[in-house]
Amino acid sequence: MAYSAQPLDEITFGGGVAMTENGLVAGIDEANRTAWIYRDGGIDFLAFTTRELIASDVNVSGVVVGHQGDRDAATVWVFDSTLRDIQSKLSTQFGRARAISDNGVVVGARRTPPAPVLAYRLDLSNDELTPIPMSETVGPEYVSSEAVVVSADGRLAAGLAWKEFGSEPRGFLYDHSTRKTTDLGTTILPRAMNEVGKLAGSTWPSGITVTYDIASKTTRTHGGSFLAEGMNDAGQVVGSLRGGGDLPSACVSRPGQLPVDLNSAVTGIAGWLVSASDIINDGRILVTAIVVDASGARHSRPYILTPV
Repeated sequence: MAYSAQPLDEITFGGGVAMTENGLVAGIDEANRTAWIYRDGGIDFLAFTTRELIASDVNVSGVVVGHQGDRDAATVWVFDSTLRDIQSKLSTQFGRARAISDNGVVVGARRTPPAPVLAYRLDLSNDELTPIPMSETVGPEYVSSEAVVVSADGRLAAGLAWKEFGSEPRGFLYDHSTRKTTDLGTTILPRAMNEVGKLAGSTWPSGITVTYDIASKTTRTHGGSFLAEGMNDAGQVVGSLRGGGDLPSACVSRPGQLPVDLNSAVTGIAGWLVSASDIINDGRILVTAIVVDASGARHSRPYILTPV
């Protein structure tokens, strides 16, 4: 399949992190490390003077979530019409927001030292905070967890649990309707979720890219190893693939097929596609390219690829 490439605008350097079914995009500016949202044909910065404002996700209503600060000492924020620090709603000192559902459920991890990092679910509609429990089938040596994806209706969340020092990670699936957490073991370390009951991620420690069917509890191999970042309802998975060069390559994998380097499927782009962050149901893919300016300096730039 071939794609046409369209930059979000002609001036912004940086990368996109998430795209919605109605075409909204969240990303991070390269120069100031600050978050932006693409809507109505243009990029709007959430805060012009705030650095290290890292966007993680955006929903169909244009609500963006992310964190500010270093990974282990970050605080959570949300942007709906204004930028708001919501760390106090997590009842901890530090936290990260990894994903937001279309109805305003945020998931991620929170921590007050010296306690470990633990997964949470926060419903912005009523400020209900739910600590996501460990699965009853993992031992007490599993002390840390983080939710990384959430379903559009906010009911399901998936992520990772691990032992001290991040060792021996295992996947988990949390169902808020039952308040139960299921241990996925090393079958899949989730990275993406679609709306027809599938997760995408990798096995551990082999790193093979797989999808996992929640209903049947079965996995399907995608024929190679790449870092999955997004998946649509057709089961197409996008991410970044390490090759022989100094840069990774954006890729797409369709069910039952090997991953395809998107650089071989796009013409007319003056740069190298290094990552694909998301894919929506009409096949459009959010990618980041490395481009070289007149002085020879490298910059990253967000593009949307459209099937042609």
